[in-house]
Amino acid sequence: MIEYAGMRYAWHEGAFLTRAEAEYAVRRLWALAAGSAAWEGPPAIEIPAVGRTAVLAMHQLPPGKLPWVPLEELLPRGQQLGLDSDRLPALCQPDAVHSLSFDGHGRFPLDLVTAAFLLLTRWEEAEMPFQPDEWGNYQARDSLAHRQGFLDRPVLDEWSLVLRSWLRRIRPQWTPAPSPARMAMTHDVDGVHKFRSWYRVVRSTIGSAVRTRRAGPILRTARSGFTGRLDAARDPYFQGIRSLLEFDEMLGQRGTFFFMAAKPGRYDDGYDPTAPLAQRAIQEVLRRVSM
Repeated sequence: MIEYAGMRYAWHEGAFLTRAEAEYAVRRLWALAAGSAAWEGPPAIEIPAVGRTAVLAMHQLPPGKLPWVPLEELLPRGQQLGLDSDRLPALCQPDAVHSLSFDGHGRFPLDLVTAAFLLLTRWEEAEMPFQPDEWGNYQARDSLAHRQGFLDRPVLDEWSLVLRSWLRRIRPQWTPAPSPARMAMTHDVDGVHKFRSWYRVVRSTIGSAVRTRRAGPILRTARSGFTGRLDAARDPYFQGIRSLLEFDEMLGQRGTFFFMAAKPGRYDDGYDPTAPLAQRAIQEVLRRVSM
């Protein structure tokens, strides 16, 4: 058994998770259900541990074949969560013939600890076969969530609310302390200079003419390229960095900017972060975020 605060996990040698993975997942699941609230006394909820066979079988189910559990069978009597659904997907069911109902006694019918590990680590992207896109990346359509209809649902948070309801029912004097919502602004700087040569100006202007066949967009592209060549700080990409800084400041945020070091390739222009214009952009970001 692994006990952590108000939860007990029935880990065993044949479990899908290693003990270290299980300890991590139990802590994360508790944080979602309880936030920073402490717990006194013995655990209130025991969660079973599934084996590798059950996890693989779940991921190999045909689309739409994962059971969904009515919330009324899993929540304390009279409890409402205020969700826009009265069912949740039965993630990591230990036994296909075992009842999916729960009355606060015995083990919870789903291994939500393993479910937390799978979803938080994106396990299937590394361990399950998939059809990569043209860039070699994992596609959402190959995911369990997409095939079983919960790609747009925060199911781990929703299951945590179910656990929280039982923790409060079993220990009425206990009060959860969920973490407040936070916003973290991040920006990838894929380029600092759109018009790095007069050839780029001409090519972009011709491209605008071919795409739009309108004088306005063509002239704006030519003007932008001309001013960007005369003053690199007026280049659209450099101005875009300034716009992002202003947007962060409007929101009261200190954004994180990721500058890259890459050689030009098929999909990226690439730039040297030590080049003068890149350094100018970096220094402006540092100055603005430290204000």
